[in-house]
Amino acid sequence: MAQKELIYVYTNTWRILHWIVFFATIGLSITGYYIAAPYFWGIPGEAANTFTMANMRFLHFLCANLYFGVAFIIGTYITFFSTYHAHWKDMLPSPKNIKGGWIQFKYYWRLKGERTDYMWVDPVDGFIFLLFHILFLHQLITGFALYVPAYLTKWWWPTLLHLTTDWIYWIYSDLQGIRFWHHLGLWCIITLFIIHVYLQIWKTIKLKNSNIASIFGGYRYRDVNFK
Repeated sequence: MAQKELIYVYTNTWRILHWIVFFATIGLSITGYYIAAPYFWGIPGEAANTFTMANMRFLHFLCANLYFGVAFIIGTYITFFSTYHAHWKDMLPSPKNIKGGWIQFKYYWRLKGERTDYMWVDPVDGFIFLLFHILFLHQLITGFALYVPAYLTKWWWPTLLHLTTDWIYWIYSDLQGIRFWHHLGLWCIITLFIIHVYLQIWKTIKLKNSNIASIFGGYRYRDVNFK
């Protein structure tokens, strides 16, 4: 068995942001699915007295602001300017990361061959995080584009949303097109979410490097022979 060393990989701030994103993503997925298909859950009584859709839209909006207003902005800043470790290089599709990612992917797929125990984020996880950021930014823009038509007044908030999201109509033509791609983005995020969680559980069990424990306590084990 390979010799292990205990290393510190995630700061307190990074771990808190991770769990904000984790639970906000679950909340956005559940409420977003209900908004798209409001038939799987209802409360007995007159619709005018239950406000189920209104509550779901409010929770969806709350989770979106929790993620984008807190975790995304702070997390993006830390990704680039952290004094401990700036993760942006781990997510960059550079030739080195593409080559390393392909090697890691083949190892995960075939359970044999070469692999590298990276100090921070391996290229496969890095590409997943990069796709997450792109998809969440897409969801932010399309989500607010769907949200703003409900405002009939012209105060600063809807005006700001119109200025920042109306250009998406040039790409998706109309609200129905925006809605379709926003809903498709939901399933892409759920797919990446499942892959990410599966890989962390797999690496914890197969490689015995405590990847799951690291996002709780900040520490994980690393094979000494990999530098």
